[in-house]
Amino acid sequence: MIDTDALPEGYKATQLGMLPKDWKIKKLGDIVDFKLGRTPPRNDLQYWENGIHPWVSISDMPDFGDITFTKETVSQLAYDTILKGKMIPKETLFMSFKLTIGRTSILKIDAFHNEAIAAIFPKESEVIRDFLYFYLPTIDYSEYYDTAIKGKTLNKAKIKSLKIPLPPLPEQHAIATTLRTVQEAKERTDAVIAATKVLKAAMMKHMFTYGPVPLEEAEKVALKETENGCYPERWREGRFDEFIILQRGFDITKDEQRNGIVPVVSSSGIKSFHNEFRARGPGVVIGRKGTLGKVFYIDCDYWPHDTSLWVKDFKGNNPKFVYYLLTTLNLKTLDTGTSNPTLNRNYVHALKIAMPDLEDQTIIVSILSSIDQKLTAEQSRREALDTLFTSLLHDLMIAKIRVSTA
Repeated sequence: MIDTDALPEGYKATQLGMLPKDWKIKKLGDIVDFKLGRTPPRNDLQYWENGIHPWVSISDMPDFGDITFTKETVSQLAYDTILKGKMIPKETLFMSFKLTIGRTSILKIDAFHNEAIAAIFPKESEVIRDFLYFYLPTIDYSEYYDTAIKGKTLNKAKIKSLKIPLPPLPEQHAIATTLRTVQEAKERTDAVIAATKVLKAAMMKHMFTYGPVPLEEAEKVALKETENGCYPERWREGRFDEFIILQRGFDITKDEQRNGIVPVVSSSGIKSFHNEFRARGPGVVIGRKGTLGKVFYIDCDYWPHDTSLWVKDFKGNNPKFVYYLLTTLNLKTLDTGTSNPTLNRNYVHALKIAMPDLEDQTIIVSILSSIDQKLTAEQSRREALDTLFTSLLHDLMIAKIRVSTA
């Protein structure tokens, strides 16, 4: 029970908790029309072969995103005999209501959709599309599950009965605009991250083919061709263990670990911390079991786990360069072939590699590290935007904070 005497001024007690007095609560079926989709028979290929019409399933729906393409299409026959009248126009709100319940996306193409998705058409005098787009994923759907069907699903009646808090229309617009602004910032950051990854991949390929020379001078570099690709002739070629020595890590159980700041690096990275180290940083660790061949750079003292290999001796080479070099090697192919994938250091030691001099190593590390720093900064920004979005989504939808409509 809510103590109504303790309610802030301008708020009221409702079945959805404390809400502003000018907010209403209505059932979804009273404020929208919706259509459920259909799936042409899967066992009859004539409905799927030579598909020309987009057909949306839940896997095509990104969380809080746009549907711009579909993995499957249906034939003209399916359109003529089964789906006529069910083509949904672009800019329609989609909501999933089976298995993955409450996911929302905006359709950006005319398309059909399956029976696990509802196409929602808001009554504009009651609610705006984008308010529902952001609100529907916040609902706890457990009380609405169709108990007659095994698994998490809603039926038509349950969809209609969903309780929706409705601010006045200007406030709905303001809420949606605020959330859309943060969402668009997330999308822009995602684009920067993707572009930075492409840049790093291109720069890695250039550096390990031509060395640290400008793009316009690459054709002047004398190359040596090998079965593993090309590299500058001036680089020294030899067995892996002429340049780098690997060692198997040290076993330690969770029970044996004590609270500390020393990272324990396993085949999948840092998963725990201990109060003792077995290797001095900076270090490079490779997944030996489980996550085979994944490479990690550690800039402090650390404990290399038994599921890993670690660089015991860099033989005067730049540790960060060794890290970048190892990421270019397809170490997964050196699986010993046992039932449990394992990387044998002897196989790695026998590889033929090429190593530049220390000056070139230092330049390459400087260039690639600057890209990594940019990538790390953008990823941190993305995480901060995620946190902000989640917080705003919750607080705006329960009116813990309100946005100006002036």
